[in-house]
Amino acid sequence: MNFSMNIIIGLLFLAFILLIIIIFTKKFKNIKKVNLKAVSSNDYTSKKKTTKDFDFESSLKVENLKLPFLIETMTHNELAKAYEIIYDTFSFLDYPNKSNDELMKKEWHSWQMGIIFRYLAKNAVFIKPNHITIIPKEIDTLNKSRLDSELNLLVKKYYYNVDIHKSKNLLCNELEWTARDIAVVLKHIILKANN
Repeated sequence: MNFSMNIIIGLLFLAFILLIIIIFTKKFKNIKKVNLKAVSSNDYTSKKKTTKDFDFESSLKVENLKLPFLIETMTHNELAKAYEIIYDTFSFLDYPNKSNDELMKKEWHSWQMGIIFRYLAKNAVFIKPNHITIIPKEIDTLNKSRLDSELNLLVKKYYYNVDIHKSKNLLCNELEWTARDIAVVLKHIILKANN
């Protein structure tokens, strides 16, 4: 009885998160947002340099990425719990059985992306037995070089487009990330855990 009650409570919690995402998506769909095309490295290097850029761009890696203060200062346990919630939510949404169009919908926010970037950078290990099945086939079958390239594009997108000085609430309202983006980072975390 306790076990089934825990499952029901967990499903209600995930349904609540989905409801919040849907509400924010509808609420902010009329706000004009910057659309990022599939970006190549050259698109970023042609951008006018600012003091934020100095010569960091050439060595921009997830390990060097500046994140919101509250994410950077999370303890190991706080980061692990936040990551587990994201992982479980991603798993619950069953992306391997979704179409490519569904994978490309912007339904993940900048706070979540910051957490999984931090988790990847810290080389933290959190694996569940069914971890491989949560990654959509399109991402799961990418070779290491292509996966690394996609991660680098996501890191650059975060670096150039996310204001890390915004509050957690504002970053949670920035639905700028797709399930495909999240899957790329999760796949890197899984690969690190398996090495």
